[in-house]
Amino acid sequence: MRVVEVELGGRKYRVSDTGKVYSMLGFELKQERTSKGYLYFTAGKDGQRTRYRTHRIVAKCFVPNPHNYPEVDHIDGNPSNASADNLRWCTHKQNVEFSRQRGMYKSNGVGENNPHATMTEAQVICLRKDYENGLNFTELAERYGCTRKCAYLIATNRTWKHVPQCT
Repeated sequence: MRVVEVELGGRKYRVSDTGKVYSMLGFELKQERTSKGYLYFTAGKDGQRTRYRTHRIVAKCFVPNPHNYPEVDHIDGNPSNASADNLRWCTHKQNVEFSRQRGMYKSNGVGENNPHATMTEAQVICLRKDYENGLNFTELAERYGCTRKCAYLIATNRTWKHVPQCT
């Protein structure tokens, strides 16, 4: 087991390549799981506490990143396995592709089939017609109960692209 010292939140800790984090006194920090299973711990001092995702700290300490990739992939697909030999740096596109290959990627669907959708296709069509008829983004946002940015993205066909443009 390899261990390195790292400063987090103004205080020093020891991080192991097995995914364990220790105080400088040698006590193992309690780790918790996010709703998606990723391990994290809280560190800092003087009431200034910050949550750190264990796999990212372990990767920064033990996994080379010659291409300066921004994301860390769990090779075995288990987000609770923060061991250095289970981590690799990757791009977001690669991370999504690795998840697909493992059968773990869950597409949220398009339009109304997306569980996060706040509008129907009929509302999108009406919003675009109202935009063509001269309503500005603030007025559209108020009318359709969304943000100005959301109204802009829909009206200018940057989102909901599968819904036909008004004719």
